[in-house]
Amino acid sequence: MKTNAEPTFVQTSNVGETKRATIKTSAKLFNFLSGQIYSNKFTAIWRELVANGIDAQRITKSMRPPIVTVPSMLEPHAKVRDFGTGMGHDFMMNQFMAFADASTKDDSNEFIGGFGIGSKAPLSYTDQYSIKSFQSGVLRVYSVFKDDEGCPSIAFLSEAATDEPDGVEVGFPVRLDDVTKFTDAVQNTLQYFNPLPVLENTELKLMPVKYDAKGPKWGLKLTGNNRGLKVIVGGVAYPLNVYDIPYDCTKLRAFMSLGLDIYLDIGEVEIALSREHVTQDEKLHAKLEAIAASIGDEFSKQLSASFAACKTRWEAQLKLQESLESADYNAAQTLRKFAQWRGKAISTKVERPEDFEVLTICYGEWKYNKGPSSMPITQAVAPKFRAWPQFASFPVDAFDRIVIDNADDKPSLRIRTVIDLYPTERILFLRDNSEKRDIVWADYLTALGNPPATMISYLNKFKPAVVAKASPTGTALRPFKCYIGTSQPYRGMVSHDMLPAGGGLYIVMDNFSITHNNRDIEIAKMSKPDNIVFLNKTDFESSNIEKNPLWYSVAQGVEKVKADYRATNKNLPEAEAYYVWSQSNSGNRLYCALAKIAGAPSFPKRGPLAKLWALHNKYNGVSDRSHSQIRVGLLGVKFDAQQIAMNHLANDVAAKHPLIVEVVRDNYAFGKLSVNIINRLF
Repeated sequence: MKTNAEPTFVQTSNVGETKRATIKTSAKLFNFLSGQIYSNKFTAIWRELVANGIDAQRITKSMRPPIVTVPSMLEPHAKVRDFGTGMGHDFMMNQFMAFADASTKDDSNEFIGGFGIGSKAPLSYTDQYSIKSFQSGVLRVYSVFKDDEGCPSIAFLSEAATDEPDGVEVGFPVRLDDVTKFTDAVQNTLQYFNPLPVLENTELKLMPVKYDAKGPKWGLKLTGNNRGLKVIVGGVAYPLNVYDIPYDCTKLRAFMSLGLDIYLDIGEVEIALSREHVTQDEKLHAKLEAIAASIGDEFSKQLSASFAACKTRWEAQLKLQESLESADYNAAQTLRKFAQWRGKAISTKVERPEDFEVLTICYGEWKYNKGPSSMPITQAVAPKFRAWPQFASFPVDAFDRIVIDNADDKPSLRIRTVIDLYPTERILFLRDNSEKRDIVWADYLTALGNPPATMISYLNKFKPAVVAKASPTGTALRPFKCYIGTSQPYRGMVSHDMLPAGGGLYIVMDNFSITHNNRDIEIAKMSKPDNIVFLNKTDFESSNIEKNPLWYSVAQGVEKVKADYRATNKNLPEAEAYYVWSQSNSGNRLYCALAKIAGAPSFPKRGPLAKLWALHNKYNGVSDRSHSQIRVGLLGVKFDAQQIAMNHLANDVAAKHPLIVEVVRDNYAFGKLSVNIINRLF
C-alpha cells in the first residue's frame, strides 16, 4: 500500500545550522511499534499475518487459501501458512527486522501492507516466534525473539531440502488461558479476506459475509449482531466512529443502525499505523456519502426481486411479514420503506376495499402480537365477534379463514356451525351489503390482495346448526355450551358441552355479559366451590343446571357465605367494634403491642387492660378488612352501641395505665424496652 508521505516545501531565510530529527533504537521504541499500537493483540496478530500472506500470494497470482491453525487446549499453538514466494535468506537476515523499512509494498496499491510492522505483530503477545520460509525446494527456519535488552532480533536456525510449495509459515505457542481469546478473534477478523483462509485444528469454519443486498461498492446486512458502519479495505474491516460522521452526511447516517459495509480500494483511504482504524476526514466522508446515496434504488430493486416469485400481493405481504418478525426496529423500518411487489410499495396491512359495500365481522381471540391497534375496535356484537369498520386495516396474518356469506337461508345457524368446527381459528366473515346484492366475490378478493384459496370458504357449504326444542317436562334436549374457569369468560377459556363433575358455582350471562354484581360474585367464590362455570342465558335454560343439587347460583353462594360466617362468628357487632378500634390512630399501636406486653409476668389479671386482652384473643382472628367488609356490607351489621363501649374501655386503659399507652405510642422507645422495664410500667 502506498503511503501518502507527500514532500513539503518550506521556504527558509536567514537560518543558521540545521539538523534532522533521529530516533534512538531502544526496547521502549520497539515495544511500542510491535505491541502498544494494538488495542486488541489477538485480533491484530491474525489480521497482520493473514494480510501479509495474501500479499505474498498476490505476487505469485496464487488463489490458494492461506491455512490458519487455530490453537486448542490439546494443541495450544497458532500458525499461519501462506503460499506466496517465500523469503530469501539475505532478506531475512538484513531487511526483515528493519522496522518501517522492511516492507516491499509501500510503492504499490496492490498490497494491503506497507509499514513493515505487521510481520512483527506476534511480539505483542510472545517474546519469541518462529518463521519457516519455503523457497525453491529449500526450507529455512528462523527465530524472532526479544534479546536481553528487550530489542527484537532474528536468528537463523536450520536449512533443509523440502518438497513443500513455496511460502511462509509463522507460528508461536499460546497459553491455555488465551486459547479461547484467539479462537473468538478468528471469525470476526478474517471473514472479509479473499481468498478466505482455511481453518485447521478447529470445528469452526469461515463463511463469506452474507448480505441482504449488495452493490459494487457496498453490502447491507439487516440482521445479526455484527452490524454498524465499516470500511473494508484489502480484506480488513475498519469500523467507523459514527460520532465523527457529519450531520450533513444524511444518506450515510441513515444506515448507522443497520449493517453497512463499504468497500474501498487500497490507497483510497488513510490507514492508521496499527491498521485498526481509518482517518475520518472530509474527503473520506464525501466519498462514503456518495456511495451511500446510491444504495436506496439498488436495494429497493434487490429487495423487490425477492418478492418477484410471489404470485399475489397477499403472498408478498406474508413474505414481508415473515421478514419483519426476525428484524429489529431499524431493519424493519428499512424493509417497510423499500419493499415493493410488481413495482408498487407493499406493507403488512390489508386495507378494506373502498368500492364494495361489504359487511365484515371478525371472529376469534385477538392477540397482542397480532397488532391490536389495527384490529377491529367497534362495539362487540359478542365477546368473540367484532365489526370491521370502514377504512380499518388488519395484519395480513391476522386471520386463519375467510368465510363468504352466500347462503340463501339460516346464515346465523350456518355461522354457528362454522365456529363450532373451528373454535380456535380467527375468522373473517364477509356479507354482501349492497342494495342490489350483486357483488362479484372474485373481484372483492382481488381487491383484498388475493388471499390463498385454502383460506376461502363459502357459507352455503356448511349445514345449519340443529336447535332442538325443550320437552314439556323441561328436560334439556338442545346442546349447550359452558365456559369453565375462575375469571371472566373467553379469557383463556374454551367452550365445553358438558358440565364438570362434582358441581360448584354457576354464573349466568345475558348476551355474554355477566348479569351479577362483581362484588357478589367475589363473595360467592368465598364459598370455595369445586368448579365455576359461565353459561349464556339460553345455554343456562337448556342445561337445567338450576335443578341440579350439586350446583348453586351466585345468590345462593352469597347466602351460603352469610350462613357459614354467622355460624362461626356469633357476636358480630362486638367484633366489628373491636376491628374499628384496632385500625384507629389511637388504638392501632396498642393493638399491635398487646401480644408483647401480655407476656410480661406483671400483666394485670383484672381491669380494663385484661378485658382488652380478652377481646384481642376472641376477635383477632376475624379482625381484618375482608371480614369487616362481610360484616358491614354483606351482613348489614350495626355496632353503634358496641363502638361506644369499646371507646369507654380504651379510655379506661389509658387512665389506668398512662405510662404503657405513652411508651407504646413511641414505637422507637417501645422497641428498645426489655420485659423487666415493661413490668415496672404497670
